[in-house]
Amino acid sequence: MKSYLLPTLALSLFSGSVYANDLCDQTLPAPARLENARKAMDADDFLMADCWLEGASFTSATDRREASMIQKWADSQKALHPNAQPRLSQAAASETTSLTFEAQPNRRKRTSDELVMLYSNSAIHGALMGGWFAAVTEMDSVSGVSLSLLSGLSLGVTTAVLLDNVGEPLHYGVPSSYSAGMEWGWYQSLVWTAFIDSLDDHANHGLKLYTTMPFLGGTLGAVGGYFAGEKLYLTPGQARALSSSTAWGMFTGLLFAEIINGSNILDSDDNNVKYGFLSMGIGSLLGTVGGYFLGQEAQPTQARVNFTSLGGAIGAGASSLIYLLAAGLDNENDISARGLALASGLGMATGLTLGWFLAKDSPDRPDNALSWHLNLAPIEDGMMAGFAGRF
Repeated sequence: MKSYLLPTLALSLFSGSVYANDLCDQTLPAPARLENARKAMDADDFLMADCWLEGASFTSATDRREASMIQKWADSQKALHPNAQPRLSQAAASETTSLTFEAQPNRRKRTSDELVMLYSNSAIHGALMGGWFAAVTEMDSVSGVSLSLLSGLSLGVTTAVLLDNVGEPLHYGVPSSYSAGMEWGWYQSLVWTAFIDSLDDHANHGLKLYTTMPFLGGTLGAVGGYFAGEKLYLTPGQARALSSSTAWGMFTGLLFAEIINGSNILDSDDNNVKYGFLSMGIGSLLGTVGGYFLGQEAQPTQARVNFTSLGGAIGAGASSLIYLLAAGLDNENDISARGLALASGLGMATGLTLGWFLAKDSPDRPDNALSWHLNLAPIEDGMMAGFAGRF
């Protein structure tokens, strides 16, 4: 094996480009080649991954989907690093030309972060469905509303459990795409419903409208996110980048409207409200587009996107508080929407930028970092149920 590798590596030094085909055995069976491509992906060696998959034919739909995801990753990395060379491990197999790599977290496995988001968002959406049902049926008792909310929450969690356990489990990236699509539906339905509602000065749709539209939007978004994850093979980081950028775009649109209007923070002119919602809607759409391309180019982990959003939230909140303290909380007339928006926007931009670069090496946690179980305990005249585990 050493006598085979040394001439190859020497040739790479002089020619500047030795293709990985000289370093992998493409006569191996397709399943073995896919396994070697997985190892190459875990080792961040996209040339080797591309080599193992070149010309391979897979009979299993699951293998074809996974191979397509790995190939898409390899192609994007080749475009970013056109002069890269294969990175070889010190240990190599002696019988064939296949290489072995140090054990690293398997990127094919769902991460605990995306499973947490799947169940959390499903529970929230279920509670939203319960609130919608209580609103359209005009429930007026606390017990009735509470039962509706609890039933909806239980149904939402049950839906997530069934999606992930009936048939083939959701593969890598799909739980995040499902959750991100749901969030995207919430954002879009809320902001555009509020904008359309603000156009009619005499409208008074109330709770029915503002529970129905987010519920429908979140449902359609979840369905779209599921199929996007299945067909586009979005990674958890790409899905989270799309959702987070949509939210930050919406917030940026709000800040932009406040800066343009420049009114006192206590003013509530109807035109300002309309323009504010319109700006938020446009900002959310621009954020969606920007988040998609950011995810494709930067290939961030979900942890990196979450840390970036945390930095933006801390920056916006801290700068807003500093402005309020500087303006003087005792005199509300000195607090302008323009000044507050400028301060918040500056803090947001600073926090997002710092979070993005400081979290560039943040890995996603593997699936086995998440565990939970159901606790049942008898009580007088009934039973108490709860969940416990490690998140």
